[in-house]
Amino acid sequence: MPRSYVYATLITPADTFGPFARRAKSEAGWRYLEIDASHSPNVTAPEALMRLLQKIVAHEKSHSQA
Repeated sequence: MPRSYVYATLITPADTFGPFARRAKSEAGWRYLEIDASHSPNVTAPEALMRLLQKIVAHEKSHSQA
C-alpha cells in the first residue's frame, strides 16, 4: 500500500513530529513531502494543502496504472 508522510515545516520548539519525519524520509516505502504550514495545514495553508494532496493522489494514480 502506498504511504506518504507530509511534514509541516512551521514547527514548535519541541518539534514533536521531527523524529517521525526523519524516519519516514529515510525508511523505504515512504514518500516524504513537506508543506510550509503548521501541524494544522487546513488552517494555516489550505491552498497549499489542497495542491499537495492532489499531487499525492496523481502520483498514486500514475503508479497504480503501471
